[in-house]
Amino acid sequence: MRERREEKLAAAGVRVGYTVTKKTGNAVERNRIKRRMRAVVHQVMPIYAKQTHDYVLIGKRAALNTEFKTMVAELGSSLSRVHQNSNKSGTKYGKQ
Repeated sequence: MRERREEKLAAAGVRVGYTVTKKTGNAVERNRIKRRMRAVVHQVMPIYAKQTHDYVLIGKRAALNTEFKTMVAELGSSLSRVHQNSNKSGTKYGKQ
């Protein structure tokens, strides 16, 4: 039986949460945004995610009309920036 992608990420110690508020749209639109975010995560996280990190993605209405490849590129660059900044000592979030 094929293992789910979420289970593979979880096995690596990576957890991803999705949130889309009701202000974003009706249930159909919110679910479509979450599906698109999940698809982006499945392409980007195996490359950029770090073990034992938790990620929370906040869905915005623009995700309904943004091209998929643009969303993939933006999440990839965002994750690389986050991890680049977390490796520096004395960041505004403190030392780890």
